[in-house]
Amino acid sequence: ESPVQKDIEIVQGSESIATNLLKQLLEGKRYEESGHSATIAKVIAKKLYEAGEGSPGIDYETFIKIFTHDAFSQLSAIFD
Repeated sequence: ESPVQKDIEIVQGSESIATNLLKQLLEGKRYEESGHSATIAKVIAKKLYEAGEGSPGIDYETFIKIFTHDAFSQLSAIFD
């Protein structure tokens, strides 16, 4: 059993926002594209707004999915 599998088993029973984030990071499903699209960055920014400021309450699952799956280069384009 790999160290990552052991880490996943440790957090599997917990359901906090932090453990859900950790689970997604440990699964390693991030797209590793080199480059970014300004159009996609705008779409992602809109999704983040709608999941947070643009709605009552916060949709943590949307934040977790975006920040654990999208490529770092694409995420950095959101803030440009």
